[in-house]
Amino acid sequence: MAAIVEQPGEPAMKNLSLVSLAAVLAQAGAAGSAQARERAVQREVSRSDGHVQSTVTGAEGRSFTRDTTRADGDKSTTITGADGKTVSREVDRSGNDKTVTVTGADGKTETRTVPRRRLRQP
Repeated sequence: MAAIVEQPGEPAMKNLSLVSLAAVLAQAGAAGSAQARERAVQREVSRSDGHVQSTVTGAEGRSFTRDTTRADGDKSTTITGADGKTVSREVDRSGNDKTVTVTGADGKTETRTVPRRRLRQP
């Protein structure tokens, strides 16, 4: 249905015509609504006082969650994958510096401190 068009010096791109798009949509409709629901990705979000939790569930039923908290300029985010492993990122903006700490699923941590720029007074 889709033709591959290669231009000199450019990567190959799919050229979808309206006819091929209509054919794809017709096949999707013929597949049935139950099958379409099985392939759907669901996202749920809850928010409360500086805290946001998102859960995304894929077609196979696997899901991950992201928890984000903001307070006084600081931000903390933790992502938990379908396998239960977590990664996190914390930003501390107290004082004159901004400190970012990232922790990987393997438990290794990296920290970077960035000094805040001050405006010059005339």
